[in-house]
Amino acid sequence: VVQAAVTVLSELAMHNPKTYLPLAPKFYKLLTTSSSNWMTIKLVKVFGALTPLEPRLAKKLVGPLSEILETTSAKSLMYECIRTVVGGMTTQEKIVRQAVDKLKDMLDDQDPNIKYLALHALTFLLETHPRIVAEHKGNIFGCVEHEDSNIQYCALKIVRGLVTKKTLMDTTAHLMGAMGRAEQRFRDELVWSVVHVCMNDRYALVTDFVWYLTVLADLVQVPASCHGGLVGEQLTDICLRVEVVRESAVAILKPLLLDGSLLESTPANKTVPEALKSIA
Repeated sequence: VVQAAVTVLSELAMHNPKTYLPLAPKFYKLLTTSSSNWMTIKLVKVFGALTPLEPRLAKKLVGPLSEILETTSAKSLMYECIRTVVGGMTTQEKIVRQAVDKLKDMLDDQDPNIKYLALHALTFLLETHPRIVAEHKGNIFGCVEHEDSNIQYCALKIVRGLVTKKTLMDTTAHLMGAMGRAEQRFRDELVWSVVHVCMNDRYALVTDFVWYLTVLADLVQVPASCHGGLVGEQLTDICLRVEVVRESAVAILKPLLLDGSLLESTPANKTVPEALKSIA
């Protein structure tokens, strides 16, 4: 009877959590006394909906959820705990760290579904705990080159969210390196990501514009890119804004105009002319 009631209430609470906040003490008592994984999952889901509405719940839930994370072997229950932590308990540093440590194991899992769920959970921590997320950047960079497109796009979102002035060049090098092995659609997404990370907030992260010109020159040559126009606009903008790089720009970009292979009308060069117009 209790399990049936919890099932009904959990579904209702997910759709209108504010109405069920007064029941939080009863849900908490059930959570701390439940011996059923199935019912515990339902209760943790309820708290996942309630904690964003009532911050005081987060502190109270640290003990029970920490114990579950430490002892459960059920991946479904563990993930629901992690979702609750990253969704509404980010002020509780200790359990956030514990949850991310569990996500590391999920990132290493060979099951692509589990790997994707781990990445998706990390996206919720980008704003509040970027340093903790960045500790796993090696795994995250590896996921950018995963064969599963959902994993690729989710990993790329995290990579974009982690970039700082200090890491911009290294991050760009990783993304450029992934382009050669990527399928066309994702390759275009990588080109777009490199450009937008660099141009964001009036080039706030770029400390070396000559370096950025060399990146743009390489992007001109990415096969079958659909972003030739965007790259060309960036080349023009940098040369207009940053006078001191103009001499370097001539040296970097002149070889592109003299490269006969880039002038050929082929599918690989479909948007190269748009970039070359800007260079000329």
